[in-house]
Amino acid sequence: MLNPTNSFKFYVNQIERAVNIYRTNQANLLLLRDPIYSFFSNSEVSYDHFNLYTPIHFSALPLYEFINHDEFSNFFHDNHELFYEWIQSCYYYWVAHDPMKNLGVLIFPDLILFLKPNNITYRYQLISLIKVINYLVEYNHKFHLKIAETILFLYHQFLDDDISWEIPVLIVQELIFSRKTEIEEIEEIEEIRLFNLDRLKKLYDENYTELHESIRINILLKLLFHDKYYDSSYKDLIDSLKVDSISNSIISGNTEYLKSVFANVFSKSDYSKCMELLSIINGYKYTKKFSSQHGLLVPNNKIFSILTNSEHVNYFSEEQYSKYCDLIKCENEALVLSTVLRDCDMDAMIANTGKNYGFPNKSFDFSNLLAKTIDCYSLNADIYQEINYLTIAPSHSHPIQAALSHLGKVPPIINYSLNELKDFSSTKKFAFFLGENTLLPDYEKYFINLCFSKENLVIENPSKEKIIEVFNDPSFTHIYISAHGNYEHSSLKLDSFEFSSENKISVDIFDKINNEADSQRVIIMNACSGAHSGINLNFFHKGISSNLLKNNFAVFSNLWPISSEYSVVLGMLLVYKLKNMDDLRTAYNETFSILKMSNKEISESLISLDETCFEKLALKIFNNKNYDNNFVCINDFRNIGAMCLYN
Repeated sequence: MLNPTNSFKFYVNQIERAVNIYRTNQANLLLLRDPIYSFFSNSEVSYDHFNLYTPIHFSALPLYEFINHDEFSNFFHDNHELFYEWIQSCYYYWVAHDPMKNLGVLIFPDLILFLKPNNITYRYQLISLIKVINYLVEYNHKFHLKIAETILFLYHQFLDDDISWEIPVLIVQELIFSRKTEIEEIEEIEEIRLFNLDRLKKLYDENYTELHESIRINILLKLLFHDKYYDSSYKDLIDSLKVDSISNSIISGNTEYLKSVFANVFSKSDYSKCMELLSIINGYKYTKKFSSQHGLLVPNNKIFSILTNSEHVNYFSEEQYSKYCDLIKCENEALVLSTVLRDCDMDAMIANTGKNYGFPNKSFDFSNLLAKTIDCYSLNADIYQEINYLTIAPSHSHPIQAALSHLGKVPPIINYSLNELKDFSSTKKFAFFLGENTLLPDYEKYFINLCFSKENLVIENPSKEKIIEVFNDPSFTHIYISAHGNYEHSSLKLDSFEFSSENKISVDIFDKINNEADSQRVIIMNACSGAHSGINLNFFHKGISSNLLKNNFAVFSNLWPISSEYSVVLGMLLVYKLKNMDDLRTAYNETFSILKMSNKEISESLISLDETCFEKLALKIFNNKNYDNNFVCINDFRNIGAMCLYN
C-alpha cells in the first residue's frame, strides 16, 4: 500500500519533480535520482541519505497503488503528457545511471495498458515505448521484450508515411532484431532487417539536412554495426559529434550511447579510429597521437585485450566480463560504493549498511581487491612492461598501477589527457599548499624546511586566489597539495579541497587555470580521492584532478580516502623522489617499493635516503626504543593501493 504518511499528492509531486528535471536539466539528468528513488521507496530521499550507506528498499507496489488510486483517473485525464514523460524519465535514468534492482522490469506489466496506442495519446505512448524497449534490450529481458515488440507493431497504423515517426520505429525495431540469438528467429527476421536497414539508409540520405542531429546519430548508431555501412556511418558520426549541441551534451558526461560504438570500433582493432573517437569525445579538435608506446583497453568487454599504437592486439582472457563483475562487487564492498551492473547481482553491498559512503571498509581485507584487480586486468602479462601510457576506456578508478608495482613491475602512466608528457625544465621550483587536516602537520613542515631552500614557496591554509596565482605561474614546476579531498560520489555537488574546516575550495577554481608552460609540470595532490573519477568515455567529466589533466599537468594522487598518518609518509617520500629525478614512472615505483615494506624497514630506508630530512618522520613510523609503536600499518593495500599517477 501507499505509505499512509504520504498522500496521493506526494507521488504526484515526485512525478512533477522528475519531469521538470527531465525537461530542463538535460546536462544533469543524474538529478532524476532523488524523485525516482522517493517515488519507488515510499519516502523522501535526498543527498543526505547517502552520507552513510543505507540500502534503499525499492518496490513496484507504489506504482500499482498509484494507478489504482481513486484520484488517478482524474489525474491522468488532465496530465497524460506529464505521466508519459515521467515514464520516459524513469527508463532513461535506469538505462543511463542505475537499474534500481530491475524496477523497470517489475513495473512493466502495470504499464502495458498505457503503452498500447490509442488515437489521442499515441505519440506520447510511442516515445515511452521506445524508452522501455531500450531498457529491456539493455538488460536483456527477453520475455517482456517480446511483449513490447508485439505492441510496437500496433503503431504502424499511425505512421502515415511520416518519417518523423517511421524512423524511430525502424530504429527501435532494429535494436530488437540485433539482440535476437535463436537461429530460427534470425532466419525469420533477416529479410525484414535488411529491408529496414536499407530503408533507414535511404531516409537518412534523402532527408539529411532536415533531420535533427540526434535523429541522425540514432540512425548512424544502427548502420555502424553493419559492415555494409560501417565506414560511411563512422565518418558521418564523427562529423555529427562535432556539432555544438551534441558536443556540449558529451562534455556534460552524456556518453552512455557511445560506449557500444567505441567497443565496436575497438573490436575491429582499429587504434586510429579509437583515438579519433576518444579525442572528439574529450573535446579535442584534432586526433591525439602518441610517439611512444601507448595502449588502450576496455575492462568491461567480453574478451580482454590491449590495443597499442603499433596496431598490435594482445588477447588475454575470454572470461573477462565475469572477472570484471567480480572486481566491481569487491570494489563496492571494499570502498562502500554502489556501482550497479546491468546483469550482475550486487547483494554484497548489503554488508556496507551504515558505513561511510566512498570510504574504505575497516573490516574488509584489501588483499582481495588487489587479487581481483590483478585477475581482471591480467596484470601478469608482459605487455604492461612494454607500454609507457595506458588509457582505460571508459575510465575506471581501479588500483592498476599499485597492483603492478606490487608485482615488481614499473607501471605505465594512466593517460586520460591523451597527451604525452612534455620535457622537464632544467630547474625545479616547488610550491607547497598545506592544510590543517593531517594528524602530522608539524612533520610535513619540518621535512620541507630541511629539504627545500627558501626560494620554494610554502603556504598554510591557502586562499583560492593564491592557488590560482601559483598554478598559472609556469616557474613552479612542482606543486604539492596536502588537504582533505571531498569527492561527491552520490551528487552533482562540486568536488572540493578542504584545508581547514572553514576553508573549503571548490575544484572549479581550476577552470581559471591556463597552463601554457613549455615544460612538464607536476601536481602532487596528497588528498583523499583526488584521482577518483566516474565510469565515462569523457575523461574530464568528473573528478578533482580532471581539469588539471586537460591542462597538461601530470598528477600524483589517491584513488580513495587514506589515513592522515600514511598520507604524510607518502607525500614526503614522493616529493623527495621527485626533487631528485624526472622519470615519473620510476619515482612512482621507487616510492611504492619502499612503502610496501614493513614499518621498521620503511623507517630504516628513509634514514638511509636522507637522515637529516627524514629522521624525525622515520622515528615516528618506527622507533626501536618504542616497541609499542602504534603508527598505522603503511603497507596495508587499503593505503598503498590508492596511489596512482595520471597525465
